[in-house]
Formats: sequence, C-alpha cells, structure tokens
Amino acid sequence: MLTVSVINAQFIAPIGLYPQESKTLNQIGVDVSVSKATGIDDLPFIDYTEVYGLIKATILKHHKTLEAIIKDIYKALKELHPQCLLDIKVRKLHPPVSGQIDYTEVSFKDTGS
Repeated sequence: MLTVSVINAQFIAPIGLYPQESKTLNQIGVDVSVSKATGIDDLPFIDYTEVYGLIKATILKHHKTLEAIIKDIYKALKELHPQCLLDIKVRKLHPPVSGQIDYTEVSFKDTGS
C-alpha cells in the first residue's frame, strides 16, 4: 500500500452555520491521505501538489459544515484517483464555543466498500 499525505494544510475560510462565521472567517486545518494498493516494484505517482491544490480550491468555497468540505474533497479526489482509498480530516481551529478547546474535527475514512 502506497500512501501520500498532506498534513495540516491551513487556510482562512468562510465556513460555518452562523452568519458571523462567514464575516469573521475561520482558521481551518486539513489532513488528506491518498492510498493505493500496490507492490514495491509498481509504485504509482500521486502528486501531493495536486492534492494540496484540490484541498485549497475546495476550502476557499463557502461551506456551512466541515462535513460538506469532506464530501467535496472526497468527490474531487475520487475523480482523479478512483481506485485510491481516502482518509480526510477537517478541523476548525478556535471554534465559536463558550469553553476553551483547541479545535473541532470531522473525519471520514474510505474503507473501499
């Protein structure tokens, strides 16, 4: 199994259910791993700059939820790499809650089924 990962790509983006979040913007962190079953003598090329560009293009669109971001990243990567398995995590750093937390995170791991 070959895995190429982009870890903790960070963006400032208009993401959130509340109108204030679209105005103040949010700091978002994203991890994406693209995996493909393969032998050592037949390693495929997965361009991590292409993966990053896809993440960036998706994040900069307005989304109401982190789940919607994951769905859009998943669909875009599956178009480019249909036989690969994806593991996607999206974090909202400093979310608007009354307590102190580092971040909230939503993740999706493709199991191939």
